[in-house]
Amino acid sequence: MKRVCRFAAVVLLLGACLARPAAAVRSSSEVRQVDARQLMRMVESAYEDLMRASQLTGGRLDPKAARNRPFWSALDRMGRSVEEVGTALRARDPRFFQSLERGSVALGELRVIRARSGATAPEVDRSLGLLASSYRLLRRSYGSEAARHQRGGALSESERQRFERIQAAQRDFAARLEVLRRKAEERRDRATVTELNRLIAEAYRIASAPLTLDSYLNALIAADEMRGEWVGNRFYAEPADKADWVAASQVVEELHVEAEVGHLFVMELGKVGDWSQLDEPAELPAATEAETGAPAVQIFVPVEEAPAEGVEIFESVVDEETGVVSEPFDEGVASEENVEEAIPAPEATAETPVEEAGEETVVFEEEVIEEEDLPIEGVEPEP
Repeated sequence: MKRVCRFAAVVLLLGACLARPAAAVRSSSEVRQVDARQLMRMVESAYEDLMRASQLTGGRLDPKAARNRPFWSALDRMGRSVEEVGTALRARDPRFFQSLERGSVALGELRVIRARSGATAPEVDRSLGLLASSYRLLRRSYGSEAARHQRGGALSESERQRFERIQAAQRDFAARLEVLRRKAEERRDRATVTELNRLIAEAYRIASAPLTLDSYLNALIAADEMRGEWVGNRFYAEPADKADWVAASQVVEELHVEAEVGHLFVMELGKVGDWSQLDEPAELPAATEAETGAPAVQIFVPVEEAPAEGVEIFESVVDEETGVVSEPFDEGVASEENVEEAIPAPEATAETPVEEAGEETVVFEEEVIEEEDLPIEGVEPEP
């Protein structure tokens, strides 16, 4: 209880600042800034609020009910990730960066499972939105990608090639998801269709992004949350579609491997290890996802186009060597053809409540999603 009280002021600071309109925050001379340790305290406090809210839902998220076991398992894994990140940060342990990446996976899984739980719990959604906003700000401001972004410059040849492989894998992933979506539509499984729509749009968005440093770093961050989102959705896989889910899972593993290698090179090129970067201030975002009704699955778009999402996207900059300015990614081209026609807008239903808290899990340490890992009808997932 004492710990919650200590963090309360920090959370109120974040909440008060995030509640302001975006334009007001940008134009104000009183923009709130925090460092890595303050953000970490916000993350920890938001998780404690989420845990407490989840326990006080009047039985709607009863941990003893089989349907709620995936949620409580994901919540527990997110808690372990938060603890690992906080411990490494305070000890200035280099494992902080990898723990931060694994936490993004845990967050993606938790958000999807919460969205599909079907339980009405606005306080849970509010706390989850605050957790997501503060955790993403911590990741984009102090993760390995931030160090690489600060270094700047164009993509190296190895980075460019890796990005192209990631984009090819994302196109393959989207194609496999479209097969699953058609089957879900035939069954009138609106919950699964909604989740697949978001994953497909996200995959095409990354696959169509320009070959710039900003887009590359965004793709690495997206890969972590997408892995968590996919794992969260597999709990609800239709047994008849098992082969298609396994095939898509293989592509997820390819993306995971490429992202892991990318993280390692980012840490090297970004000269991660200069802990003074953790003392550099970061500006709080303009609004929480809880206040803007962000979707259950994160779609990574430029901040200028969707500031309410609360997801950091590195903005394009002028290339110092060529003087060329990278143009913002055109939202009108989210797929190779036309995402407006290929991907209908997701529809909120009673089965798939749009998270008021926002969406974009636990990390599986070197776990490969094998065929036997997919849930089988009549068999409860392990906690």
